[in-house]
Amino acid sequence: MSIPSIPKPWGREDILYREKLESHLPWSWPFDNLKQVKMLFIQKGEGTSLQFHWNKEEYFMVGKGKVSLTLGNQIFLVLPGMFVYVPPAALHQIQALEESELIEVSRGNDLDIVRVKDKYQRAKG
Repeated sequence: MSIPSIPKPWGREDILYREKLESHLPWSWPFDNLKQVKMLFIQKGEGTSLQFHWNKEEYFMVGKGKVSLTLGNQIFLVLPGMFVYVPPAALHQIQALEESELIEVSRGNDLDIVRVKDKYQRAKG
């Protein structure tokens, strides 16, 4: 089985695991209950957009490299082995200070991204 790899302007993301959980809620959005695990490869000096998700929650762990993580109005240095939790609606951005590899474990909708600022000029969401 091949691992889906999605090119990004900052590097790439590999989808390691994806599963849609059953929801018994009548108001649930189509992918609110999607859980997934990704490996993010971010090139030195590059980063994600400054963004938030209305419903998606994310956990990140740096496996290799060093990143700067903006979470709300705070900036954190995240090193290998460190975990970060990003709750729904939290403004966040990851910047690679070195070639970096991160594991993302998330629950929620990938499509509910709202980009506040994006140096690659991608759609706002």
